Amino acid sequence: DQDGHLGKFTPDNTQQFYQPNQNLIIAAQLFHKLSVVIKYKKLIQYLPNDLELIPVLVEMISHYRDTPAGSSGLEQQEKWLLLNYLSHYLLLNIMNPFNLSQEINETILQTVISLDKNFAIACNSFLVATLLHRNPSLIHKYYLHLSYKMINQFLKVSERDFEQGLQLPEAVSKDWKYLIYAGNISSSAEHVDYLSLLKIVPRVAKYYFYFDQSYLKELLQWYITIFSGENELSGDILENTEHRFKLAKSFVLFLDTFEMQTVEQIYNYMIAPNGSDDLNTLHLKLLCIAAMIQNQSPDQNTRMDMNTLNVFPIISKYFDYQSLDYNNCLDAAYNKIRDAVNFITWAWIRSKNKVTSMQLVPYTKAVFLKLLFSTLFDYDLNIRRSALATLHELLGRFAVLDNVATVELMTFLNVINLQHIYSVVIPQIFDLFKKHGYETYNMQLLERMILVNIEKLKKINITKQAVSVLLILYEKQEWNKHITEISNKFVLDGKNT
Repeated sequence: DQDGHLGKFTPDNTQQFYQPNQNLIIAAQLFHKLSVVIKYKKLIQYLPNDLELIPVLVEMISHYRDTPAGSSGLEQQEKWLLLNYLSHYLLLNIMNPFNLSQEINETILQTVISLDKNFAIACNSFLVATLLHRNPSLIHKYYLHLSYKMINQFLKVSERDFEQGLQLPEAVSKDWKYLIYAGNISSSAEHVDYLSLLKIVPRVAKYYFYFDQSYLKELLQWYITIFSGENELSGDILENTEHRFKLAKSFVLFLDTFEMQTVEQIYNYMIAPNGSDDLNTLHLKLLCIAAMIQNQSPDQNTRMDMNTLNVFPIISKYFDYQSLDYNNCLDAAYNKIRDAVNFITWAWIRSKNKVTSMQLVPYTKAVFLKLLFSTLFDYDLNIRRSALATLHELLGRFAVLDNVATVELMTFLNVINLQHIYSVVIPQIFDLFKKHGYETYNMQLLERMILVNIEKLKKINITKQAVSVLLILYEKQEWNKHITEISNKFVLDGKNT
């Protein structure tokens, strides 16, 4: 804490570090609990700072790393807590703006790289990257022993130096071109760390953008093979929702290295959805579109033209994308598609680029209705929640309704209970729109309930709820004519009946 109490648990006598000292274990436990809510780079600032402790800390890490669990009264969990605490303590002292001898630097690197093979400790990648960044001459010696996370951190901390002309040793530069191939992973890795690999590639691209732009084509081809399912990593990445999110973000950051005209060509070739996409690929492409919008800078020169990318037609086509069968095992996959569309809409509404934001203006009313439909009618609670959050953003940033109507709508719009939505919320919305002069929205709500919820969507519970709210409205007389007119637009078949 700010009064330095955490440091009080650290023994003044360094000899005490070599015993499973209770104060040291308490400090390690406290540090771990605090690190859950405070980022470690901030948390370590509350530890005592003493450069003379560096050799001691390195020796302690080696000591506890090699001490078998159960000996000296240390359980495996306590052992990890101590190593975690000592590694962060070491990082604090490494970050001091003083040059250490090459011998100490190498000892630290060897110790931490060895530790990283058996213990997952958050700061170790940054610690190694910091030392290599300060001592570029050591990269050639240790690059083959670095994990993906360490390489990623090194590329991150060195980004500005690359921009100013710093080149990696030739052997390193050549070897890291093969990071994208599963058969050439670093010797310290036992398997392909997909998430770290996806973080590395955009950073590798930035480096080779300065020194070997021809390699960018090979990286692009790597992404193409993953998207198309031809890469050996495709199955593991495309079939995992978290990995698809990471792949979308990675690919969009990779596109930053290209001119806008090239990006639009790549978009049309790789990202624009088409009818042949399976559900996983379609979800990935929609996530890419959302990430592209989100990644735009406020600079007008770097904007993506929403009309050129056909963003609104994509939203219109997929916002209600779902199975029309009574029972479908792919409902969860369809849910992800609709959620991704809400993500695209949310990103567009919140765009930092004013030109992009202004391109939404002609579509605000249509987007409002689509979000309202999703908020009220989607059978999945998570989709209703994401649609409602996006609707809040839209009404807060664009004048779709007048202020009073907006406040009233947000007051009673509740997405938790579907039965409550149909029996209470929808009649309230009809009264609200009538009172404030938005009756055209009421007509569109009626059409949606009759032509989609009843006619097309063959989910018994939704059909029952839609019929029940239509009965409520029908009893009010004023909607009789409209309900009858819309109902006449389709003929009930035996299955619908």
